[in-house]
Amino acid sequence: MKTLTIDPVCGKEVSTSARFHAEYGGIIYLFCCETCRARFQHDPGEFFYPEDGELEALARNIEVHLHEPEHASPNSGYVPLLLIPGLALLLACITRFSGVARWDWMGYMRDFTGFSLILLSAFALSELKGFAKSIQIYDFLAKSLPRYGYFYPFLELGLGLSFLASRSLIVVSAATAGLMVFSSLGLATALRRGNVAEYANTGPPLKLPPSAALLIANLSLAAMSVIICWCGGP
Repeated sequence: MKTLTIDPVCGKEVSTSARFHAEYGGIIYLFCCETCRARFQHDPGEFFYPEDGELEALARNIEVHLHEPEHASPNSGYVPLLLIPGLALLLACITRFSGVARWDWMGYMRDFTGFSLILLSAFALSELKGFAKSIQIYDFLAKSLPRYGYFYPFLELGLGLSFLASRSLIVVSAATAGLMVFSSLGLATALRRGNVAEYANTGPPLKLPPSAALLIANLSLAAMSVIICWCGGP
């Protein structure tokens, strides 16, 4: 049985001792990493070269995938989710300590929640098409109503601005808690079933991909919204 030592997905030369491999059409394909193997297994026909020599296969693959992005780091999804609370914390402190608003812990929490929602929506809006596709993987409503994925970032933005304006805080807090919990239930289910991992290997790279980190962020915002709602606003 023939063994192809050129990764058919990324075009890298692979050692015959590589531990990532798959058999298709009577040929053993070797891969540089699990991500490439998963992409190949998702749609072998996209990368299949049944009769070509290895160098010809490599040349054709480079031509087809020349502009594909490099594999994302497994931890890349955590970077914006560390950046968002940091920026929200800074903006909330500036708002309170600069005299724009009087200092109090509940006011600070409202500002932090508002800025966090606005920043989350900004990341989603910066790649709206990819976000709308990714949210269909885990959100129950987006699965049956794809247009909801395009509306979701604007919903986050509106809730964030409402927190900063301190308008109808009980209603806004309850709506935010409900939105975050509903989204978290779908995301937790998708993570448990492995749907998110499959999307990470085959879907477009995102600045804010569905992940356990996003689940933690959503639940944290839900918890703060419950506290604000419980305390009854300003």
